[in-house]
Amino acid sequence: MSTVSAVSMHHLVIAALQELPSDVIEDVGATIACRMIERLTLGQTRLPTHLDAVKFICRDLWTAMFGRQVTELKTDRFSGYLVLDQDLPWLNNLSGAAAECQEANKYAARVLRLTGAMITAGLAQLGFSAVVTWQRPAMRAAPGKVVFTLNVRSTDD
Repeated sequence: MSTVSAVSMHHLVIAALQELPSDVIEDVGATIACRMIERLTLGQTRLPTHLDAVKFICRDLWTAMFGRQVTELKTDRFSGYLVLDQDLPWLNNLSGAAAECQEANKYAARVLRLTGAMITAGLAQLGFSAVVTWQRPAMRAAPGKVVFTLNVRSTDD
C-alpha cells in the first residue's frame, strides 16, 4: 500500500472515529487488520514464532496503515514486546492546548482502542493470541507518542 493510501486511510479513520459508538471501534479495528493481514500475507508461509509475527505487525502492517514502520520494538522483562511509536499519525492532529481538552482525550482513547484492536486481530490472523495494552505521555508534550505492550502466545498453546 502506498503512502497516499495510508494518508487516505488516516482521513477515513479520523472521520469514522468521531461518529462510531465506542463499542463498535474494536470490531472495526479487527476487521481492518484481518483484511489487511490477509492481503499482505497472500502467498506467504505461516510465521513460525511470536517474534516473527510481532515484527510483521511492526513492519508490514504498520507500513500499510501509516506509511512507515514503528519507531522501535523491544522486549520487556516479562517476555512481552514493547512497540514504541514516537509519531502515531492518527494522534498528530492533537497538539498544544487542544490536546488537553476532554474531547481530545476521548478521541485519543478511541484511536488507541482501535489501534490496539488492530494489533490483537492482526496477531490472531497470524496464529497468535495477544493481550495488548497501551500508554501515552501527556498529550501536550508528545501528542503522537504511544507505547503498546504485547503479551503474545501461540494459539496452539
